[in-house]
Amino acid sequence: MNQDNITNNLKSFRKKLGLRQIDVAAMLGHASSDRISHWEKGMSVPSLVNLFKLTVIYKTSPQELYDEMHASIVRDLQGWVPSIEECRGNKLLSIE
Repeated sequence: MNQDNITNNLKSFRKKLGLRQIDVAAMLGHASSDRISHWEKGMSVPSLVNLFKLTVIYKTSPQELYDEMHASIVRDLQGWVPSIEECRGNKLLSIE
């Protein structure tokens, strides 16, 4: 995953709803659209709170907004994250 330019779908989700950057900024409580612009260009990422606010505004999930990042994380963790069956076998997961 390239940290210099973080690919995302923020702009396309915003455009689908007919919103301007300043509209989204106002919904998030920001006075200007600078931050929204930086997020859409991949120059920075929203805080966790702002990411979840964006998912509510755009009616989607974080995985959809940052699909390439999500796919990269899944690939990186492949083989490291135990399955539910493995957790049950090791008594790490108790389901009643």
